[in-house]
Amino acid sequence: MITYEEYERKVYKWLKTKREKDNTFNFSVRVKGSKGAETDCFIGTKKSNYFATTFWTIPVGFPGSSGELISLVFGSKDKYYGYFFEFNQTKAPHDSQNQSALNLVEAIRDSPIAKLGFSHIGKPTNKMFNLKTKHRQESYVSLEAMLSDIEKDLEVIIPVVDSTIAAIKKDKPDFVAHRITEDEFHTMQNKLEKRFAKYKNISSENQLLSLTAEEPTEDYNEPENTKIGFPLNQILYGPPGTGKTYATKERAVAIASPDFKPKDFSSEKDYRKLIVAEYDKLYKDKSIHFTTFHQSLGYEDFIEGIKPKLINSGDSAQELSYNLEAGIFKRCCAYAAYNCYRLLKQDKKKSVESDYDFDELYEAFISQYRNVEEKPLFKTMTGRSVEIFEINKNDSIRARANGSTSIHVAPLTKENIQKLYDTFKSINDISNLQEVKDTVGVSPRITEFYAIFRGLKEFEAKRFRPIEKEQLNEADLNTEDEDEILKKFDGGVYDKAMKEYGKKAKPVVLIIDEINRGNVSAIFGELITLLEMDKRIGETEELQVQLAYSKSSFGVPQNLYVIGTMNTADRSVEALDTALRRRFAFDEIIPNPNLLKPQRMFWQLLWEHEENAWNSTVYKTKERQFLSFVGASEMLYEQRKAIWARMFKEGMHENQVSYFEEFDFTGIRLDSILTTINKRIDYLLDQDHTIGHSYFFEVYHSEDMQLKLREVFQYKIIPLLQEYFYNDYAKIGLVLGDEFIETETNDSQDIFSKSTRFTIADVATRYRLKPFNSIDFDAAIQELMGNE
Repeated sequence: MITYEEYERKVYKWLKTKREKDNTFNFSVRVKGSKGAETDCFIGTKKSNYFATTFWTIPVGFPGSSGELISLVFGSKDKYYGYFFEFNQTKAPHDSQNQSALNLVEAIRDSPIAKLGFSHIGKPTNKMFNLKTKHRQESYVSLEAMLSDIEKDLEVIIPVVDSTIAAIKKDKPDFVAHRITEDEFHTMQNKLEKRFAKYKNISSENQLLSLTAEEPTEDYNEPENTKIGFPLNQILYGPPGTGKTYATKERAVAIASPDFKPKDFSSEKDYRKLIVAEYDKLYKDKSIHFTTFHQSLGYEDFIEGIKPKLINSGDSAQELSYNLEAGIFKRCCAYAAYNCYRLLKQDKKKSVESDYDFDELYEAFISQYRNVEEKPLFKTMTGRSVEIFEINKNDSIRARANGSTSIHVAPLTKENIQKLYDTFKSINDISNLQEVKDTVGVSPRITEFYAIFRGLKEFEAKRFRPIEKEQLNEADLNTEDEDEILKKFDGGVYDKAMKEYGKKAKPVVLIIDEINRGNVSAIFGELITLLEMDKRIGETEELQVQLAYSKSSFGVPQNLYVIGTMNTADRSVEALDTALRRRFAFDEIIPNPNLLKPQRMFWQLLWEHEENAWNSTVYKTKERQFLSFVGASEMLYEQRKAIWARMFKEGMHENQVSYFEEFDFTGIRLDSILTTINKRIDYLLDQDHTIGHSYFFEVYHSEDMQLKLREVFQYKIIPLLQEYFYNDYAKIGLVLGDEFIETETNDSQDIFSKSTRFTIADVATRYRLKPFNSIDFDAAIQELMGNE
């Protein structure tokens, strides 16, 4: 059996040969190489013994997503080869792109591809819609025989997928799905070749790539955090009421806790409760942070600034002082850096088997020298003596040559001593003072740093008695207070950890609501550049700047994610900083009337009341009101119990919504109302000013749906339209219909003085909003649904 690497090379060579015969046959390759996969041609891992390619560009993203929508997967076991085509997509799409992708995969199940047979069809209760094809033989000893069968499968699969994509695009022209283009293929190939050129230990089989080993010009390590499936900087944008802020919680949880998989929920409400509970937990743990931009927010609030503070000075008197305080962005960066440092500490503890950390050691070291008359002495590299003559209020050490009387010496900060402790295992690891200078990052007092570090290590080896392990819990071992984290972040303690562990450390998420309402240039200042992926600490083009107030060096860790929301109907959106647009991935959240369909809402209602019997007062009341509101057919009422029995047996999945498609709903259709309103707004204004579906959700969950619908129009829809159209009631009438607007005709002679100098048209026609209690609301709703 050939090796994993040889297996990849032979498949790559086979695909290249096919492309030479047909230059439209493009396939995907690995673009970046994480540790251990530097010389891999395809996405996959040697440990799991698989690799995969795809022939289509179909971008999808959702919590827990991984891999491609459509993949050709290669594997082997013992002396046998194997393969399958996999089609994979979430059953809970969060936008139109993912919904169209789900439609594509669902269509595949019933397409001619099904004749090949499926070795796996995901269970209805699964959250993912997953299909895997069978291979034509039970197993393959010959790789050539397997590749020959794959060619036969491709002749079936490629035309079917292409035609299905084309059919979906007729209804959804915005669906991004196509065969990998020539430009995309060459981009991937160029990056593959550069990565291979970086590494000199390429096997002879790699010569098929026609590469030569050169010194690397770029770092092509693949960030570990990319497995989460979300860009580092992203903005959810769309009209009001589409659920952007709502979506950020789910997305933040997926990033900050990628292993969290909600279980045991029977309704959307239960699912949301689980998400919110996990969000609250992560928020308390400082893994998620939240802020809202507004016009008065500035650099001093977001990064750092000098803030006034009242201090009690005794006898109820208060004094005003000014302190330098970190803003939310700097705090988020500090927590992300701290997560990197925790990984470094864990690795260090594995190697030295210690149950204490530097803070405990340092506190024990300096506590013996506070307020003592006899000055402790420590040896320099040349054998001279250095004494500690003061431990200041910041726990920094003031040291000087033995016999010196100077008191104006720079303190040796705890943070800089910690850098030495984290870098050198023993004093013997330091061969010259330049290494000390490079580590602490400051020029003065290098000799004193060396001497004090020697004393610390001697104390650790001979006299330090740490607290016994059983007296500490996990929280004590792994957490520090915010002030201490910020001090160490400013002091550069976490710099090494950020470089080495930034791609693996636990993420920190900053949510910025209404990001377009702030003056981005004034808020981010020079730090806007540092947000870019390749400018993060540890990346190829790493950048750090000196902060204006603290003068400390500042960079952004690779494990900090920023999620913004942007209301496209807000007039400030036009002034959105171009620099922000270039550095963020934009994900559009559009109104989705399908979420308001009575079929879907009845499906949700049944699962929400899973624990209730059919005859329970709670369920009967809610069902009767809902079915009456949507005008459900008698047939649905007769068949609903049989449908529920089938649903309950299968377990909850969204495909069950289709079980109600055959029934008529002749009552109020909120999905139709929203579609009509948005179609008219789009014509008169644009899509950015349409209305989101969330405005109508509360109608279905209300005890009096008719009354709630009136309130939604009166207190939300109409005020929003008044803002959109600047009280142009003629256009509001075009959107909502005649029932909402009345005409007022005035004769100028009855209004103005009988002036002979000024003239005005004799009759003026004006449009006004009717008093809401005089509107024939039922007729208005029927018009909006297209029922005259």
